[in-house]
Amino acid sequence: MTAAPPVLEITGLRVSYSDRRRGAHGRFTAVDGVDLTLARGEAVGLVGESGSGKSTLARAVVGVVPVEAGEVRAGGEDLGLLRERDPRAAARRVQMVFQDAQGALDPRQRVGSALGEVLRLHDGSVGSEGADAVAALLARVGLEESHARRFPHQLSGGQRQRVGIARALAVEPDVLILDEPVSALDVSVQAQILTLLDGLRRDLDLSVLLIAHDLAVVRNVCHRVAVMYRGRLVETAPTDALFAAPTDPYTRALLDAVPRL
Repeated sequence: MTAAPPVLEITGLRVSYSDRRRGAHGRFTAVDGVDLTLARGEAVGLVGESGSGKSTLARAVVGVVPVEAGEVRAGGEDLGLLRERDPRAAARRVQMVFQDAQGALDPRQRVGSALGEVLRLHDGSVGSEGADAVAALLARVGLEESHARRFPHQLSGGQRQRVGIARALAVEPDVLILDEPVSALDVSVQAQILTLLDGLRRDLDLSVLLIAHDLAVVRNVCHRVAVMYRGRLVETAPTDALFAAPTDPYTRALLDAVPRL
């Protein structure tokens, strides 16, 4: 019996930016030849300090920044080509939740309207059917139906992050990428969001790429951890193995920085 193909496969990914400090034709390589896969239902933590290239990698996968070299395949298809041919199909493969939940939501749009707009574009849900679908989405992420009538500024940071997750789930994606989803939240709220994500992964058979700068954030919810440093993956291992016996000096330095009570 052959193994199922990865639900997300990143091969040789390279992303560079113009850098005037390096001269007229200077380039800065933010992501340098990264290979990474996600299996169906797997949670992978992508960790590293600020500036290591984690967020750039995520934005390249969802098409926010251009890819200089390499390939991203989702469900066996080239995601870049699929995005050109059928953007909605590409959106159903991979969705992203950004770190700044406040900035990712339109401050003039009520929560229910924002979610309803995505549902209408995804499956044509309108009217009472759309309202029921919005209520179901909110319930799935632990919010009340009454939250649909609120504006983003009327929500707490944790509630806004839940709305961002609900909006990503509205298109029923195969892969959910979360860029530092808990870094701006209190520790108790962080735990709630991470528990929510783990439950969603189990219930929906989602593949999750969780980006963080803190290894402690990914320890209890990820099957594997990939460590990124200066645009490259320096170590990838099952979570327990990586915490027990890291092989790269940078990984050991990250672990040494994790607070211990």
